[in-house]
Amino acid sequence: LFSTAHPSITGGAAGQSNLFTGAFSAEVLDTVQERMQDFTDDDGNLLNLAPDTIIIPNSGPLKRAVLAAVGSELDPRTSNNAWNFQCGLWNVLVWAELPKTIGGEPYFILMDSDYMQQYECMPWLDRIKLKVDSYIDHNTDANVFKGRSRFAAGFNNWRGAALCGEGLTGGTDLTTLV
Repeated sequence: LFSTAHPSITGGAAGQSNLFTGAFSAEVLDTVQERMQDFTDDDGNLLNLAPDTIIIPNSGPLKRAVLAAVGSELDPRTSNNAWNFQCGLWNVLVWAELPKTIGGEPYFILMDSDYMQQYECMPWLDRIKLKVDSYIDHNTDANVFKGRSRFAAGFNNWRGAALCGEGLTGGTDLTTLV
């Protein structure tokens, strides 16, 4: 899903990266957002990507940094409080099941939720829908639930998401671009 060398299937575009190395900051967020907006299809045509979601693990310092970067109408880093164009653009999702760090450092994922749905980037297929039965155990009078389902999940299109973190090895280095 995340790589620095996504090749074009048709050969009509150069390889592209959605794996970036850099510590979270407002400038790195700006750069990853810009890089996603520059993604092209396999023939080199610019896509209409508009990242709108930041996914982070349950890490207090990272939550504080992300919300400071996107949560204020004015830029808190300047004395004249310049306008913060990132305010109001993002849904911030804290996903507790993600590991807190990669390579010992925090990371974040940017995602275009509309693109992910329209192009079924991460399809989930219910092969057999969940069926639940229950019965009363005669020995304990406990209500016992039994369920069965079959499903499949996978990745179909990498362009809807980008991963960035300071501890990622082999990612496109953003520290020289910011």
